[in-house]
Amino acid sequence: MQGISVPTVSINGHQLLQMGFRHLTGSLETKALEVVPPHQFKNDSLVFLDLRTKLPPSPDRGICLWAKGSNWREFRREGLLFLEYDHLKPAMAQVLSVFDRKSMAFPEGLSPRAHIDPTAKIGRLVRVGAGAVIQAGAVLEEEVHIGAGAVIEAEAIVGRGSIVHAKSVIGWNCRLGERCMIHSGAVIGSDGFGFAQGPDGTSYKIPQVGNVVLGHGVEVGALTTIDRATLGSTVIGDGCKFDNHCHVAHNCTIGPHSVFAAGFKISGSSRVGSHCLFAGEVVVTDHVHITDRVTIGGRSAITNDVTKPGAYTGYPLQPLRDGLKTIANLRELTRLRKDVATLSKLFKLGNRLHKGSEQ
Repeated sequence: MQGISVPTVSINGHQLLQMGFRHLTGSLETKALEVVPPHQFKNDSLVFLDLRTKLPPSPDRGICLWAKGSNWREFRREGLLFLEYDHLKPAMAQVLSVFDRKSMAFPEGLSPRAHIDPTAKIGRLVRVGAGAVIQAGAVLEEEVHIGAGAVIEAEAIVGRGSIVHAKSVIGWNCRLGERCMIHSGAVIGSDGFGFAQGPDGTSYKIPQVGNVVLGHGVEVGALTTIDRATLGSTVIGDGCKFDNHCHVAHNCTIGPHSVFAAGFKISGSSRVGSHCLFAGEVVVTDHVHITDRVTIGGRSAITNDVTKPGAYTGYPLQPLRDGLKTIANLRELTRLRKDVATLSKLFKLGNRLHKGSEQ
């Protein structure tokens, strides 16, 4: 069986200058074939270094990206290219995008083993993997990538440059904006949990006939589900990022550029503002309104509206400073119970002695 030729990926000093890095010393012709952690730095690799890290002594050929203000001069060595960056995470985002090889999971063109309905509209430079299903009236705009076994249901729209990874589902009539990333096993447009109880206690399903609308640049983690609305739309704003194993219920509205860590769950018809940050396993009950620029600590529960920006934690929810005090106090409860029990015994003993002296 003939092997698959994998092109070599590299980056050099000239490319880094174009990204906004500042040249410190060394040849801009120097190139790196991979990005590694500081302790694994070796020849022909690239490493990020800051005020706390030290350069390993062995490599004599490669690229070192130093944090602004670092004392890089003592590590200067012929054959190494030194450049400077301002902020680590934005710098990593730029460089690692060059080495991101996940696009190899999407061979060029439309796989002959995919099922594409004749009425589906397929844009230019679209890639569709083996076993994928594109149903009637679906629209894949330009440069969309659909992974193996993914399903794009009837009349759904996947915006330009979006990526839907293997075995994900984009439900009927749902809308994805441009440059969205849907990871494996995610379901966009599952039915909302809508049921009504009859007089005899039997539960009757309320048809969920709305959809889900994702803005531009939304990322949805693996095995995350976003339910379609009962009526209207469940709306996710531009730039929102969901970790794995999150759940958004029907008719929720999420403001732009909010971030949700793993295990986040929000019940139906709740609203979250813009630029919010939720740590892992946070739960939001139904019909709750959370304002803009709110940060919630891990495993918190939100049962009432949050009307002021700021950091909160715990259940019941408290401002972060108060919540941390509560946690600190909880550690002392066992000791306090023992002290109270001791004081109670002393108090009872004192009463008995007092009564004895009166007699």
